[in-house]
Amino acid sequence: MPSAPRRVVVTGLGVITPLGPDCATTWTRLIAGESGLRRLPDEHFADIFDFKEEPIPPGIKHGGPHPPVSLSTQETTGEPMVDLALHAAKEAVQDAAGDSGFEIDPYRAGVVFGTSKAGFRSFDQFMRSQQVETAEKHNNDSGKHWTHFLSDTPALMLAKQFNFKASALCPVAACATGLVAVQRAAHFIQHDQCDVMLAGSSDASLLPIIQSSYHRLGVLARNFEDPAIACRPFDDTREGFLIGEGAAVLILEEAEHAAARGATPYAEWLGGNQTADTLGLTQLDSESPALRHLLTQLPRQCSFDWNDVSYLNLHGTSTVMNDVCEVNALQRVLGTEAERIPTSSLKGSLGHLLGAAGSVETALTILALKHRQLPGNPTLKTPFEGCRLNLIRKSQEVANPYIAVKLSLGFGGHLAAGVFRAWQ
Repeated sequence: MPSAPRRVVVTGLGVITPLGPDCATTWTRLIAGESGLRRLPDEHFADIFDFKEEPIPPGIKHGGPHPPVSLSTQETTGEPMVDLALHAAKEAVQDAAGDSGFEIDPYRAGVVFGTSKAGFRSFDQFMRSQQVETAEKHNNDSGKHWTHFLSDTPALMLAKQFNFKASALCPVAACATGLVAVQRAAHFIQHDQCDVMLAGSSDASLLPIIQSSYHRLGVLARNFEDPAIACRPFDDTREGFLIGEGAAVLILEEAEHAAARGATPYAEWLGGNQTADTLGLTQLDSESPALRHLLTQLPRQCSFDWNDVSYLNLHGTSTVMNDVCEVNALQRVLGTEAERIPTSSLKGSLGHLLGAAGSVETALTILALKHRQLPGNPTLKTPFEGCRLNLIRKSQEVANPYIAVKLSLGFGGHLAAGVFRAWQ
């Protein structure tokens, strides 16, 4: 008879977002209702893919650029997707280790770190290197750029950096990538394959070719004067999002392993699952059958009751159909509980971090449990007609938070949910 899955706790967090270069700064500004979204300088887009389009569509030159990463010259790769991952991992591992540190068998520690797309800045440099006439320079430069372009480069570099040898996986699930990575990492621990896992995701998509593509898909915000209020999840006037860059890393650990070294967890992982909405790349069924199924099965799979949920962190992209899809599913599955549970999306402050969204928002959801304070929806004025969710506008204190549920929805129909319990 198989043994019960082992308990998984979160013992370390590291984030870098448009609001700040670490957990503390990001959290402080998020709870204050500040925005990391702004107009970017023209030089941010200079010479990348030789992109030229006049007039530049609204939203193309706006977003949430990350602060400079604090890496040594030896650590910096020049590819933001990788550097963001290294930066967040450095903070998370130091956070988990604490003052005393911890030793672990490298074959009992692994990495699951996802990216929703490749390193496009490195791809641009690689393409340019093909035009270099000198063969020697071509050989020296193009190989480096091509390596950093690959989607699994961050996972491999993190495994090497921390000598974690049990795995180096790179899940790709569009905007749900980060939460899917956490789910997969937790599975390693639950089934006694590892004791410690590094999980997360990164994304660096503030490039003209990406911005223009999302503009043509009709998902970027268009009519706004102030980028800080351009992304308005669940608002009646919402039109789309702005893109941000960032990364997050969670250190997951087997509960007894953490206790043995005196670590105090942030929260406990209760479980999660995924479904797929196969309607199309950006289309979602407004009746949300796949998301409803996910939400219906979640309490049984993760051993919790919706009555015990203290916070819902939604995907909330600020696009018309995504927000309708989430709201309809929650209201049909939860009934009146959907009107009770405090709920928010973080994209009004962060923008949409694409492949990094799931991990960053999960890390901040865990901090909400830890600090007993729920982030609000600072750009929300009037919820769209039919939305009866308890959307909190400003940050809200909660005396005894118990369970938080995180949802992530990705282009192509990747739907994921994760459930965490406050550590007591």
